[in-house]
Amino acid sequence: MTKTVKTYVELSDLTGVHLECIHCHSSLTVPFQRIDRGVPAKCPNCNEDWGDHRNYTGRGDKPAPQGDLGEFGLLLRKIQQAASPGVKISFEVSGLASDERV
Repeated sequence: MTKTVKTYVELSDLTGVHLECIHCHSSLTVPFQRIDRGVPAKCPNCNEDWGDHRNYTGRGDKPAPQGDLGEFGLLLRKIQQAASPGVKISFEVSGLASDERV
């Protein structure tokens, strides 16, 4: 028999987007409460380009300061606020599951 353990993260446990520069390893977290102010397109430490993930919101060509990551954060915040007390929403995290023979 095999026992499988999986890890889930509840919506309420998600607090922000963590970004790490692959060049200088500097990192920062943008809290969802402030994500509407934007997400950096360059590393604030070494100025390396992180890609312009801020350009489009996915609704035509309308630019937005927060872009796709910001839209994601705002959407998560909306879902957290609108969730019914009768349901618990969580995400399954890959790489943390383990199987063991019992």
